[in-house]
Amino acid sequence: MVEEALARRYRVAVLATHPVYYQAPIFRRLSEIAEVVVYFCHDLGVDNSFDPEFARIIQWDVDLLRGYKYKWLWRVPFARPGSLASTFNPSIVWHLMRGQYDAIIVQGYTYPAAVFAFLGAWLRGTPVLLRGEADLVRPATGWRATVKDALLRPLLKRVQAVLYSCSANREYYRHYGVPEEKLFFCPCAVDNEFWQEQAEKFKPRRRELKEQYGIAGDSPVVLFVGKLIDHKRPLDLLRAFEGIYSECDASLVFIGDGPLRGELEREVKGRGLERVYFVGFKNQTELGPFYAMADVFVLSSDYDRSPKALNEAMNFGLPVIVTDRVGTAPDLVHHGVNGFIYPVGDVGALRRHLSELLEDSGRREHMGRRSLEIVSRWSFEEDVRGILKALDYVCSRRGSRDGRN
Repeated sequence: MVEEALARRYRVAVLATHPVYYQAPIFRRLSEIAEVVVYFCHDLGVDNSFDPEFARIIQWDVDLLRGYKYKWLWRVPFARPGSLASTFNPSIVWHLMRGQYDAIIVQGYTYPAAVFAFLGAWLRGTPVLLRGEADLVRPATGWRATVKDALLRPLLKRVQAVLYSCSANREYYRHYGVPEEKLFFCPCAVDNEFWQEQAEKFKPRRRELKEQYGIAGDSPVVLFVGKLIDHKRPLDLLRAFEGIYSECDASLVFIGDGPLRGELEREVKGRGLERVYFVGFKNQTELGPFYAMADVFVLSSDYDRSPKALNEAMNFGLPVIVTDRVGTAPDLVHHGVNGFIYPVGDVGALRRHLSELLEDSGRREHMGRRSLEIVSRWSFEEDVRGILKALDYVCSRRGSRDGRN
């Protein structure tokens, strides 16, 4: 596959709203075997940016622009990065009309620049590869469903290939009429190699790392990683943990910030839960020690399409507990094998699963090994493989229509 791609040397445009930690490595890898230009709508995350969900200024501690060619699209002056106005980028039409790209990968379709990209691609005759993470976990209903169906089906008919990110995402596109031959697997991945190296580095120091944060070295640790906001439902986890607090000596660690932090801290103090720790926001290169000291990872969200913290935790060989509203759960969490899936909001079920794992270290270790096996198949290499297959498909069909070999 790679040798064929090198021989063909595709020229590919990519449209993305802004630099994202989990997309940059894919762009770098793809740039090694194709001529790639990534067009960004705005620069959120590159410079210090206020994230209202984290309730703080965020500056990622990794270079999101290294190793691939990129361009900033013209955008509305003074539009706040991350706002809908900041993705009003009609200049992508000019770039596509001027460029001679074999295809454009459009990340998502619900923002203005994507609409302009579809227009430019269709005017230029450039094949479109659509990549998204939508699913039917919370489907549109009523008039919204009717309108969405009327708009999305014609759009998808004019898309030459779809890069689906998980089985739930694949079902979504099949629901809206995308034929099987146009679907190519491009998983919601993280840098498995990096996280597994971090695991090898920090896991031998688990006891030391725990004690640095005032946690007893032999105390099992339950870990939450994410924004402390309503839809992540961190209060569910806290209440489930409270239910087993007197039964075990486990500790609960919250990594992240957000509007709910104050409420969580007040509840912990008011209920005398001494083994609950809030360590605040941690950047990407700071997370390794916390995953290493953990014994169980919990994701209590009422909706999460592809939470990358789940992949990261699995790379550290952790058993995982997630809700049935996590889009990647059917692929990554095999109930009773490497973790548990419970109904969102069912604090009792979450409490029972926590108790099962915390009282049986052997089961935790076995499930953790299975987590590592499962997530190892979801990699950036698989992403690139899926993109190349899609490029082969659309370019061969385009060549056939043009009368070329």
